[in-house]
Amino acid sequence: MKHYFFALSFIGSTLLAACSSPQKLVEKKKYDKAVHVLVKKFSKGGEKSRADVRSLETAFNEATTKDLKMVNYLKEEERDENWERITNYYDQIKTRQKSVQSISPLVASDGYKANFKFVDVDADAEQSKEKTAEVKYKEGKQLFDEAIQKNDRFIARKAYAKFVEMEKFKANYQDGQHLKATSKELGFTNVLLEWTNNSGKTINYDLGVMLYDHDAFKDEEWTRYTNDVNKGWNYHYKINTTIDIIEISADREKVSTYTDKKEIEQGVEYVKDENGELVKDENGDPLTQPKMVEKTCIIEKISQEKVADLTGSIFLFDTQNNEQLHTAPLNSQHLFKHEYATVQSGDSSAASEATTLLLQNKELPFPTETEMIDSACNLIVPMAQEECEANAVDKIKS
Repeated sequence: MKHYFFALSFIGSTLLAACSSPQKLVEKKKYDKAVHVLVKKFSKGGEKSRADVRSLETAFNEATTKDLKMVNYLKEEERDENWERITNYYDQIKTRQKSVQSISPLVASDGYKANFKFVDVDADAEQSKEKTAEVKYKEGKQLFDEAIQKNDRFIARKAYAKFVEMEKFKANYQDGQHLKATSKELGFTNVLLEWTNNSGKTINYDLGVMLYDHDAFKDEEWTRYTNDVNKGWNYHYKINTTIDIIEISADREKVSTYTDKKEIEQGVEYVKDENGELVKDENGDPLTQPKMVEKTCIIEKISQEKVADLTGSIFLFDTQNNEQLHTAPLNSQHLFKHEYATVQSGDSSAASEATTLLLQNKELPFPTETEMIDSACNLIVPMAQEECEANAVDKIKS
């Protein structure tokens, strides 16, 4: 059985090799494949059989003839869209010739010299590139004019793509580079980030700058964001964050009193039994133990509190269609809270661990209104950024 499979494998490999041999490739008119295989083979050196040399000669000459026939046929059709294909055929001819020239002159081991029919297509290739660039330019210019007329950024992107294609064939064709740059500018989706303070209170921070500093607002291929209304862009979308209500509470202090108790070791005392008699050790000496005395202290705890509440909204507008695409509420609260304590009477050593920490604290000045607003703004900005990233940015048609 093993011999059977080995035989099948051998036959299969032999047939595959035969089908892909240069001679077979030429017979099947797979000329470029034959050229590739044989140039690679001859580049390695070694013996060159007449059959292989003649196969390369035939494949090369036939491939060139075939390409030139296609070029002539496409030219006779006199269709603008054919020029790119004509250019590609010329490039194919030049690439093939360069490959074969790298191993020329080619002489078989028996002395047969290959006769490769090289053709000079440089001038024709340059002319076809010029024509192709002209076609791409005309297509791009037509789209560009349409984009201007309709104020359509998506058509402008198509124009940009045509000018990019044009540059592949001729970089400086007429004013193509200028039109490419202008098409690029017209093709952007521009998004303005702005904020409005409707609260009647002063906000020191530029929330527009703070909101803009987020990965959700990083420029993409065709979408760009700004918080600068003076850029002069045609804004397609606006994301507006508003602060509508700011409420600041009064300075509040809450005073409470409580008592801490603790047993404190204070000297020693004799150990007595249940009858009140002294307990002695084996030497007859009285036993002693730590004397525990309960201590108390009265504590006054002061809690300082002040609250800032910010209420606002976030809106996404499609300015082209005067349409509101998304809105969401925003709320943040900053709480200033501080606690400290003093001993009103008694022994401070009776204070618990929690009370001891409070006793270490000192009274703090209450934050000003401005400081409270700033702290609340620091909380509301990331909320607005997350809301934009989750529910607003994906509604922008880039």
